[in-house]
Amino acid sequence: MDARRPSHSRDVRRRPGKGWSATIATVALVASMGLASAATGADGADGGHRAAGPMAQGAVSPPGTFDPGLLTATDDLGRSLSEPGEVTRPRKNRYVGLFYFLWLGQHGQSGPYNITKILEEHPEAVHDPDNPVWGPYGAHHHWGKPLYDYYFSDDAWVLRKHTQMLAAAKVDFLYFDVTNAFTYKNVYDRLLEVFDDVRRQGWDVPQIVFYTNSSSGATIQKLYDDLYEPGRYRQLWFELDGKPMIIGNPDEVSPEIREFFTWRRNQWPNEPKKKGGFPWISFERPQDVFMLDGKPDIVNVAAAVHNNFPFSDQPFYGAGNNWSRSFHDGALDTSPGAYKWGYNFSEQWDRALQVDPRIVAVTGWNEWVAQRLGGDFPGWDGKERPADRPIFFVDQATTEFSRDVEPMAGGYNDNYYLQLVDYIRRYKGLDPAPKPSKRRRIDVDSDFAQWDSVRPSYRDFVRDTEPRSHPGFGGVTYTNNSGRNDIDEVKVARDARNVSFYVRTVDPIVGADKDWMTLYLNVDGNDENGWKGYDFAVNRRGIGDDTTRLEAARGDGTWEQIRAVHYRVEGNELQLTIPRKPMGPKARGTLHLEFKVADNVPSSGDVMDFYTQGDAAPDGRFTYLFDD
Repeated sequence: MDARRPSHSRDVRRRPGKGWSATIATVALVASMGLASAATGADGADGGHRAAGPMAQGAVSPPGTFDPGLLTATDDLGRSLSEPGEVTRPRKNRYVGLFYFLWLGQHGQSGPYNITKILEEHPEAVHDPDNPVWGPYGAHHHWGKPLYDYYFSDDAWVLRKHTQMLAAAKVDFLYFDVTNAFTYKNVYDRLLEVFDDVRRQGWDVPQIVFYTNSSSGATIQKLYDDLYEPGRYRQLWFELDGKPMIIGNPDEVSPEIREFFTWRRNQWPNEPKKKGGFPWISFERPQDVFMLDGKPDIVNVAAAVHNNFPFSDQPFYGAGNNWSRSFHDGALDTSPGAYKWGYNFSEQWDRALQVDPRIVAVTGWNEWVAQRLGGDFPGWDGKERPADRPIFFVDQATTEFSRDVEPMAGGYNDNYYLQLVDYIRRYKGLDPAPKPSKRRRIDVDSDFAQWDSVRPSYRDFVRDTEPRSHPGFGGVTYTNNSGRNDIDEVKVARDARNVSFYVRTVDPIVGADKDWMTLYLNVDGNDENGWKGYDFAVNRRGIGDDTTRLEAARGDGTWEQIRAVHYRVEGNELQLTIPRKPMGPKARGTLHLEFKVADNVPSSGDVMDFYTQGDAAPDGRFTYLFDD
């Protein structure tokens, strides 16, 4: 997804069944959230680590269980993700790594201290180190508010959300920040337990790499003893050239450990380039290319870069020329809301696409915090700070001067996440869209076996409706009990007069009130009309014994009842049929349909509720695409 606005368009084109895109280069996004390696058995039998408790239930789904369904999405800026055929087919030997942080709540739990909010409400505080809006020296301060609140890194509910988002994005591996010699075993154990559960459902989840720096040898020794030597979660190790990859200094470890790993060296942006270096960020523009054996090996891509560090000096004191989120074409874009477009992210990704390295290393996902420095915490590099700049944060500061791509509450919402997904597809390629089975009539009063031969099967992650109850920053316990019906599979069938839908859940379907198993439909391909592009909804406001309502979305945010719709529920299955005619001319003939099923997601008008409430298939802002 290119960051540029329509006036800068390179490639505005009409998609089949779509209105004109609101921005340039629409790029394909497939739910090739696909096929995990064949694996069966308990701990050791498949080289993985079988989790204890509820997550251990169920065998690994065999390859081919989940046919890839097609996903689309349109972000808040009107940038639509397009269909296969606009990028190459999947390419071998191309990998995307994402910098991932395990430290939230592991080095203090006070606050939260939101720097962006502090500057908005108390701009004078940057000159007053004693202002009570600041946390203590050394305390972690957030640059903004995450979508999932001020969570701790060991919150399994949040970790499952991350797992599903990154699996959908087709991220190949996470490189964990253990550069300060803390390994965060309690956190990575919990994350790997979630990864393993989702992998056993049949999804490709990211694999893992550790990025060491301080006391690299000792840190790697601990990781080797705790994880690698016992063979724990072997299926989750990212292997390169036949061995698990590690980032650090091979000169500091034993010959046994040196031989065990494929090595890339820890590479800081302000030190000479190392052979085999792995850059977590680049202070060069365009970014440095790290070569290996005469070929491009790694290029880093960052949402923003603190090249004139510290990051905070620019928003606090007007000093420096950092490459913030809005930086592009050699300057900071100061137009309102420019940070939402991901200009710097786009330029850095374009560089990576041009170089076409073996690995694109993206910085980053969920750092969120920086340590308050100044006072008793002088310059991190030993240099004395200017007296008129008493407070500073090195790596993160404000929404503009920060580099996370995880969705936030408000602000850019999920723009950067969808931009990440988009560029990964452009870099790695996409599988062709699955072909639908032949037209057939569905009898709602008949049994559900009539759906057995209908293809494609649109799958959803399961076990993501479990409740949340976990502490976060400031002594708050975050809870979420909105999960109800856990959607597993959705199908579409059509004949000349009707379009029919099938939904299967993990357990028997419960509830029949508002926001119950709601079906959202975009039948005209226009993402700018209706409600968030959806023209119609079924089951939005309660149901009868065997009938529900088809409603049309109006431009003013209201819904109009169109007609009754016949449905049937039995156990964990639901089927319903909608006549084509009331849905207008776009629903007749050849069908191009975008759709979503959601349960217990409030009809609040906030599309981000699809990430946080109830269950949605597909997750978040994504929609399934059915194309005749």
